[in-house]
Amino acid sequence: MICPRCGKEIEDSETLCPFCMQEINKNVEFNDFRKDGFVQIQAKEGAKHIEPESISPKYFKLAEFNIFVIAVVYILLVSVFTVFSLRFLQKTTFTYVEPYKIKPITDDTPDEQETTEASLPVVKDYSIKNIYGSWCFEKDKDNTASPIVYYTFESSGLLQENFGSIEVKGSFSDVSDSDSKKIYLNVDSDFRGVFNYVVAGDEKNGYVLELYQEDKNVQYKLVQAEAKIWNVKPPENPKIDKKLVGKWYTEDKKKAYIFTETGSFKRITGNTSTKGAWSVDSKNTLTVKYMRDVLSERDIPYATGNDENRIIVNGVEYIRS
Repeated sequence: MICPRCGKEIEDSETLCPFCMQEINKNVEFNDFRKDGFVQIQAKEGAKHIEPESISPKYFKLAEFNIFVIAVVYILLVSVFTVFSLRFLQKTTFTYVEPYKIKPITDDTPDEQETTEASLPVVKDYSIKNIYGSWCFEKDKDNTASPIVYYTFESSGLLQENFGSIEVKGSFSDVSDSDSKKIYLNVDSDFRGVFNYVVAGDEKNGYVLELYQEDKNVQYKLVQAEAKIWNVKPPENPKIDKKLVGKWYTEDKKKAYIFTETGSFKRITGNTSTKGAWSVDSKNTLTVKYMRDVLSERDIPYATGNDENRIIVNGVEYIRS
């Protein structure tokens, strides 16, 4: 059976179209459905109504109207919910907060509101001699569980950096002028160049060394501390290759290895030296252990030949010293 309103095929037993809610007249035969909405209904043989009947759905049909109303209400509800949700998020997440402003202290300001940053007194007539000794960054002064960086200034002009079992040698010099105290540092990429410096504090509370470069907006604060070197001890019976034991230098003397029978080693590259433990775990592989911020391990290929005075480590030839 075909519904005269929507044209859908329905069961013969239906008295109400489940698609468009059209009442079904059993006394007529539905034989012509048109896309323009006009449906021609022919009477069945023996039907009570023998004259043709026409239906033209000029206005919204009941089912279609109900669906339309539901859709409109749904869209309105979603729109209202979205608007209120956005306003809520704006209030909770993006609320503008006035930035904190420091109120200037005047004669009328109560004493309890007068707060100033605590600072150590500057050492009177300080000079380059006041920085002799070892220092570390203020932020690291209470760290004893892991390696930190230490800087040691010696009266000879040697500036030494220690980090774990790694040592870097540099230099420093006094370049003060009549206007300010200045020092030239040359030890690594951060500590290189001319810095203004200030020494503050006292023997009881400890001394602080402030270094800054105004043109680069760089500032460091160091405190006096005893430099700690972390040594990596080799095992009691290390597995070594006796052919490596000794001092080895490259031809230009810029690199060197020192291997001992007890399993300790030292590697020198320019002004940087690394100490640690060494062993030979497999054929033609040298394993070294050293300390930086953590215990580190590295496998290095090596080779020995008929000439006992020459070895190749990591592709570089070294000559026995």
